[in-house]
Amino acid sequence: MTEVFFLMGQEGRGGFQILLQSDDVLARFTAAEHIVAIIALMEKYADIPMSFADASLVRMSEIHGKARVMTCDSDFSIYRKNGRQSIPLIAPWK
Repeated sequence: MTEVFFLMGQEGRGGFQILLQSDDVLARFTAAEHIVAIIALMEKYADIPMSFADASLVRMSEIHGKARVMTCDSDFSIYRKNGRQSIPLIAPWK
C-alpha cells in the first residue's frame, strides 16, 4: 500500500483511500512471520532485482491463494508464486 500511495501521487490517492476503506481490500500480513520466504524470493529474482515490497506481495499471493495483486509494475508478469504459478494481476496491461 505504501508503494501505491507513492506511485499514485497526490492526485490519485483519494480513490485508493476509498478502496482501502471498503471491504474489497484486505491487508493481513506480518513480514516477520514470512521473512525466510521473502528473502528467498528476493534472492531468486536478484537479477531483476526484486524489492522487499514486491517479494512481500508475491508471498501474500502465495498464502492468500485467491488474491489478486493490483500493480503498475510489469515485473509481476515475470514473478511466480509457489515456484511456477503466475500471479493473478489487476494491471493496466491486462
